Amino acid sequence: MAAITKSGTNEFHGNAYFFLRDQALNANNFFLKRGGIPRQANNRKQYGGTIGGPIVKNRLFFFGSYQGTRETNGTSTNNSIAPFNPAPDLTDDRSLTAIRAIALSRAPGFASFINSAAFATSPQVRLLQGRYPNGQFLIPSGNGRTTGVQVAESTFREEQFNTNGDWQINDNNRVSGKFFFANNTVQQGLFRQFGGGNALQLPGYPVDAITNNRVTTASWTSIITPTLINEFRFGYNRLITQGKPTEPFRAADFGINSPSSARFPGLPGFVFSNMFSVGPATTSDSFNTTEGWTFNNTLSLTAGAHSMKFGGEVRPYRQRVFFNVGARGLLQFTGGFANAAGLGAFAALGIPPGSVNRAPQFLPTLPFTEFLITGVNPGLSSVAGGLTSPFLSVISPGGAKRDFRANDFTLFFQDDWKVNSRLTLNLGLRYDYFGPFYEVDGLMATFDEAVARSVVGTGANGVSNLAGTFAGFFVPSNNRVGLPGITRDSRRGFTESDWNNFAPRIGLAFKPLSTDRFVVRAGYGLYYDRFNARTVINSSFSFPVFPLVPFFPAVAGGGFANPFAPIPSAQGPIDTGNPSFFPGTSCTGAPGTNRGLPFCLGGRQVAVQGIYPGRNLRTPYVQQYSLGFQWEFIKDTQLEVSYVGSQTRKLQRFKNVNQPFAPGGTVSPFGTILSQITQPSLNSFSVTVQESSAVASYNSLQATVTRRLSKGLQALVSYTWAHAIDEYSGQLSSLGTSDVSPDFGDQATFRGNRATADFDRRQRLVVSFVYDLPKLYDGDNFALKALANNWQLSGVSIVQTGLPFTVVSSTGLSDGARASYAPAGQGNGSLSGDVRRRLDRYFDTSRFVPSTGVGNFGTVGRNTLRGPAQCNTDFSVVKFLVFRERYRAEFRTEFFNIFNQTNFANPGNVVGTPNFGRILEATTGPRIVQFAFKFAF
Repeated sequence: MAAITKSGTNEFHGNAYFFLRDQALNANNFFLKRGGIPRQANNRKQYGGTIGGPIVKNRLFFFGSYQGTRETNGTSTNNSIAPFNPAPDLTDDRSLTAIRAIALSRAPGFASFINSAAFATSPQVRLLQGRYPNGQFLIPSGNGRTTGVQVAESTFREEQFNTNGDWQINDNNRVSGKFFFANNTVQQGLFRQFGGGNALQLPGYPVDAITNNRVTTASWTSIITPTLINEFRFGYNRLITQGKPTEPFRAADFGINSPSSARFPGLPGFVFSNMFSVGPATTSDSFNTTEGWTFNNTLSLTAGAHSMKFGGEVRPYRQRVFFNVGARGLLQFTGGFANAAGLGAFAALGIPPGSVNRAPQFLPTLPFTEFLITGVNPGLSSVAGGLTSPFLSVISPGGAKRDFRANDFTLFFQDDWKVNSRLTLNLGLRYDYFGPFYEVDGLMATFDEAVARSVVGTGANGVSNLAGTFAGFFVPSNNRVGLPGITRDSRRGFTESDWNNFAPRIGLAFKPLSTDRFVVRAGYGLYYDRFNARTVINSSFSFPVFPLVPFFPAVAGGGFANPFAPIPSAQGPIDTGNPSFFPGTSCTGAPGTNRGLPFCLGGRQVAVQGIYPGRNLRTPYVQQYSLGFQWEFIKDTQLEVSYVGSQTRKLQRFKNVNQPFAPGGTVSPFGTILSQITQPSLNSFSVTVQESSAVASYNSLQATVTRRLSKGLQALVSYTWAHAIDEYSGQLSSLGTSDVSPDFGDQATFRGNRATADFDRRQRLVVSFVYDLPKLYDGDNFALKALANNWQLSGVSIVQTGLPFTVVSSTGLSDGARASYAPAGQGNGSLSGDVRRRLDRYFDTSRFVPSTGVGNFGTVGRNTLRGPAQCNTDFSVVKFLVFRERYRAEFRTEFFNIFNQTNFANPGNVVGTPNFGRILEATTGPRIVQFAFKFAF
């Protein structure tokens, strides 16, 4: 932990400043303008000041600062602009007659249900007719369009304070202390924080995302002898994050019942896969506190040609989380049922082929067709596997409260050795211990597939039947609740402590020539780091320590009015000793002699889900190395060329242990007892286990030309040519990158996962400059001097290649495969030409088809295509005014993205979805103009 701020001196000094952005000065977002939406608000006022000086001259000093920010933003690509894919046949006519006509055209085989009185009062009709208080429909209209964009205005408010104190006790001892305070509240029009949010979220459910930060540091520096100095540092950080969701509707308003309605009466979230989402996000209701302490001591010794440092650091952590995760429920429509019904997969159940219209205009929006016919339930309870249900629901009782701890410590030695006038060596050795995270009451869990198979074996069809056992499930050694049948691990963090993290470092600077203008530099270092706490936090929302239950209502006879599993009302672990929950046989028969899985609620089987930490994780490490030279080839101008590379080992990745043997299939390694959901975007409802088995590499040529300040100009030109390769980068989605999701592809072997990394930028060019314009007036007229002199121009331009992406198979719950190449055609599907002319077909979509068949998780490789290149230029004009020598004013005009270049995001990458191959978003905002004034003394 390090806090670097200004300090007080023997003279009073300070400043005051004000920054202003206004909607009237900015350009419009490209996609808003394309959709006929006027320029949205982007107004910011940021103001503050600093002051510092002596309390006791030469002994005691102070420094303080304040900054306030007020912002209204309707242009944020993260929290405000919402692209979506509506049903084109849904119009603003929401009469029952119009809704029935749409439903009949999409699902003619369900006419008896659609024309019934039950449909007229069904939740889906009431939802389609529902409006927000501003008159906007809850379910958006297409009105003939297949794409659209809506805007949700977000606001930001921050108060930030900082205060420092320095006490020079005597010539040899100095004590310093710092305190930082920041409170900010963002009303996010689209909730995307704390690792959560729904994909393609539409406005209507803003969330107050509150972040309060406190940082305290103190240090004591002692000069023991002229060559021996000791510094002790202490730090404490507390970060409080809170989510407060808005709830304009109740579930009961639409005829939807929920077992959690007494505590959480709000409407559940609705996800129409690759179309849009409405309602609350599953993780938007939370209150979390993260605390960290740092105790560090460093001893510095100078001895001849050696400058050495010895020291150590202890870092305890604490993270308390409280999530009402999934307490209001979530309903997901994927299109898989409607597609199967259209193909005649349920003919034996009285659903003949053609019951669902699979015409080209309806195929991309089959999730909406499912939504319309949900509730018909014609004997689907006899369909094995459950994944053919019209929709998936998820519910929990909320109240997931956990207290996680971890302890780290570090020892280090460093020696800067000036061997001679031409050679300097930097030698070091660091030892890091990263203690495993644990929960104080042992309320976390894991699953070990190898242990499960060793207990129950593997059948002829490749399925390991867990019925009658809890084989493979573990709780920590310190679990205080007691879960009958669940094995207690011998460790409280599920993994052995990694004690061998020794990290040597070496660097050199060598002058091979007699001149000081040419230097060769090289270095090697080994670096360890810990996994973050995301996985262990997610394990606390997992079976059996928390009932977050995925459910298939139509299979269980629930329908739309009763879409959720009848979960226990208690906000705590699942009672594994209850024979009605865990009969050990089937959910419809008498309990067996052995208690255990399957998991039954209300006489119906529900799937076991969880995100679990691995039981044998090791500490990830990276070896970094470089070799290059620095050459001052002309006065004040330096060229630096280097090779920079790294090799990373034991990186985390995630495995879905129950992926069906074929994409979209119902036969999987552990059958239907464990969740068969394989979509990475729904990994919270699958069975996902963390591993430390991935590797990565990075190789680059880096060249920089730097001009030091001379004749008023300083400049930098930097070029990087690089390639990052890995096996897992996290799972990219419309919400960003998730680091707790499996990637697409074969989960059993990870075949084909080694490829260009998701974050790879093959080429990157950065040009920046600061230029103090020459003085134009040398006379005595103050006004002319102030107007003509002391002007400064500065700018920075970045040009870089786009990010790679993978074409994936489909949105089926049990798919999770990469796409396959179509039999006809050549090449990888990439196209060339102006991106603006390819917004609706960025690549050749005809080259790709969904993957089918046992073992075929895609013939398309990972990250075989690359998105649009990115380019941005910022520019500023600064005017300085100097009054005497102590007072200085500064007027700034800053242009962000001065040329208003649109940096397009990657296209939709899921075969058969409305946005497949289409670009619907930008990665950066339009041109923004900012004025600033600063006065310093």
